[in-house]
Amino acid sequence: MPLLQTLLFIHRPDIVIVTETWATPCVSDSELSILGYIYIRNDQDEGRGGESCIYVKQPLTFLPFDSRQFTVVEESCWLPVVLKDNYSLLVGSLYRPPNASEDYDLCLSQAFHAASDLNLKYC
Repeated sequence: MPLLQTLLFIHRPDIVIVTETWATPCVSDSELSILGYIYIRNDQDEGRGGESCIYVKQPLTFLPFDSRQFTVVEESCWLPVVLKDNYSLLVGSLYRPPNASEDYDLCLSQAFHAASDLNLKYC
């Protein structure tokens, strides 16, 4: 985490997507929090590797998001970030395991298709 904190302090990105966090529910929020950022995480219940999180620089905010098209993709998290003039941008972070099945790839493809439909209307 110190390296990520340093990179964020130097470059000050608005949105940071992290994959392979290896976080489990045993990892406390304080261990993942970074000053000036809010985040959403998707932890792994057991095993090693994978998982993801998204950091959003304050004062940007994000909306609650729970859509089956996206939550069906394991080891992913998605959130609409609120932009100017009440627009939002759907941001996704995911880890695709090397042994992913064809079903996983199909779910992922459908999620990307749905995400492009949501984002394109604002371009």
